[in-house]
Amino acid sequence: MPCQTCDPIDDHKAELDKVTRLLCVVLKRMSPFNIRQLPTDVQSWWIKHQDEDRRRLQADARHRATQRAKRKALNKLTSVEKRLLGL
Repeated sequence: MPCQTCDPIDDHKAELDKVTRLLCVVLKRMSPFNIRQLPTDVQSWWIKHQDEDRRRLQADARHRATQRAKRKALNKLTSVEKRLLGL
């Protein structure tokens, strides 16, 4: 009887991440024509994966911009103002 408390995905997450990275590298090097020759489930996964990567990169860029803006604003404060704000 399979274990009911273990998630097989969690147990193999590192391995799955490695395979995902390898597949991503391979597909990035393939031409669009060759990608169209792959099974449709792989093509669908690739489209979804590219969209997720694009959204993640955009979110990372927004986060970095926010952090820069915060740092710039904090640098304008005096030590007294920082202390009053509990920083």
